[in-house]
Amino acid sequence: MIPMANLKKYKGFTLIELMFVVAIVGILTSIALPVYQDYASKSQIYTAYSELASLKKNIDIKVFNGETLFNATDIGWVTGTSQLIQTDPIVTINTSTGEYAIEATIDGNVQPIAKNVKIKLLNTTEGKWTCILTRSTTGGWKDTLAPAQCQLID
Repeated sequence: MIPMANLKKYKGFTLIELMFVVAIVGILTSIALPVYQDYASKSQIYTAYSELASLKKNIDIKVFNGETLFNATDIGWVTGTSQLIQTDPIVTINTSTGEYAIEATIDGNVQPIAKNVKIKLLNTTEGKWTCILTRSTTGGWKDTLAPAQCQLID
């Protein structure tokens, strides 16, 4: 047992104990921050993909009915509603092959790794939708950030 007279000596933490705690917190932060950034980037890329994919049915119907499409608002895109895609997607129709596509760049308020990723959804002559994703030019890109159904290009 500690005598009562010595009890007052043991109040608080020593400097070395505080330094150990700060070091441990620093190590944990250095591990957790990159994992969080990858998770956030992947989430933003998948969300942007989903926003574009939601337009596939509308463009299919319009093309099937022979309607003229000039821009993304013709297929239901509402300008300014996406936090990830600030510039309106581009709709292209190749009248000689029958292929058509929706393409957008992730240019909103996103993680640096996800910035400037281009997503293109292409409907081929067979009527099958494919996804082509252009990697970000920002450093730190990992292929695991892309949706599994997308083909990666540089």
